[in-house]
Amino acid sequence: MASIDSDIYVVQNTEPAPAGYGSQIGASFAYYEAKIAVGTSFGAANDTANLFVVPAGYRAVPHLWKIDCEALGTTATLDIGTTADPDCIARGVDVHAAASKSAAGGVEWLTPATTTKATTFIATLASVNSLTAGKKIVIRAVFAKM
Repeated sequence: MASIDSDIYVVQNTEPAPAGYGSQIGASFAYYEAKIAVGTSFGAANDTANLFVVPAGYRAVPHLWKIDCEALGTTATLDIGTTADPDCIARGVDVHAAASKSAAGGVEWLTPATTTKATTFIATLASVNSLTAGKKIVIRAVFAKM
């Protein structure tokens, strides 16, 4: 099992919540984006990529997350979670074909708890077959300040 850091790990913005998502109580959201490329350290089952580190007091809002992927190969499924619970956000996301995935796209999104300390979020290749080196996955994540 290999482990890498994502190519891009950025807090895109921290701002008031969009209408209907906590704006009435003044909640703020943090937006992250991470890019992972298939390669020698991320191309086999159980390989992981560190996506981003989220500070204490934030809760993932999985139904606002989006995963964009290029055609990775014959078979590829992805789990997203933390180092302590590798599939607490999403389990078995099919990323083998070029597509955009969201909660409406059949992804098994789970309900995470609020972070109590700085927490590293990871992506794990759960199953793979014949991946193409250099193909990319971009994960856009939203967290609400609790």
